[in-house]
Amino acid sequence: SPVEYHTHTDFSPDCRYSMETMCAAAIAAGVVEIAFTDHADFEPLDEAAGHLNLEGYAAALRQFREKYAGRLAIRAGVELGDPHHYADRHRELLAKSDFDFAIGSLHWVNGRCTCTSGYFHQIDSKEAYIQYFSAALEAVDKGDFDVMGHLDVPKRRGETIAGRFDPLEYEDLIRPVLRKLAEKGRGVEINTSGWRSPACEPCPSLTILRWFREEGGEIVTVGADAHRPEHIGYGFAEGLAVLRAAGFRYLATFERRRPHFLPI
Repeated sequence: SPVEYHTHTDFSPDCRYSMETMCAAAIAAGVVEIAFTDHADFEPLDEAAGHLNLEGYAAALRQFREKYAGRLAIRAGVELGDPHHYADRHRELLAKSDFDFAIGSLHWVNGRCTCTSGYFHQIDSKEAYIQYFSAALEAVDKGDFDVMGHLDVPKRRGETIAGRFDPLEYEDLIRPVLRKLAEKGRGVEINTSGWRSPACEPCPSLTILRWFREEGGEIVTVGADAHRPEHIGYGFAEGLAVLRAAGFRYLATFERRRPHFLPI
């Protein structure tokens, strides 16, 4: 059954669609379970900094869980930006809220936004990736989250500036991230938004997902990083095929931060 584990609503500043609109779109797309993972960012450079209205989010969740009961399972999710710098703030947030699921994502590394082509301005592209994966290891070390979001995200916009991203060049930096995630019982998402970008492949790619399996990784989720209703469930058939090719047989869903497994 299609489960969508990376979706935004207008509780994130970069999405202008209501939770109700996104729920209706999910049902129309045949999705049976959705996690709304709105941004919790504390980086002052980020437009989402301090934007999350937890009370409003919780109230909307209650309303639409009731409205769509039996048709759509709705999980309380959050996308925690930059655990390598804000792990303590994230822990406070998680302690006072009843989240089912938390994504840890690197949006800013050394004052540059990883999701824009600007990440590669005035820096050697190899050095840009080295800094990104070094920060990712620190994030896994310090942070409290369930899966790592869009691991290798700079490639989404880096293609035109930095050239093709080849994970083999950074294997010695990426594998320790994956090993630590596996050791801590955490997962990696396959983020299908990469197929909508110049990179034309998911984040992360098949190679990195294979490495995660080799390093003992068991938990994988699938999410389209949808900020628009028409992107909910985007590329999921292809995403599941990539997970199978990487050696995964189960997809994870979460309730109260505990994974449950569905056969792929």
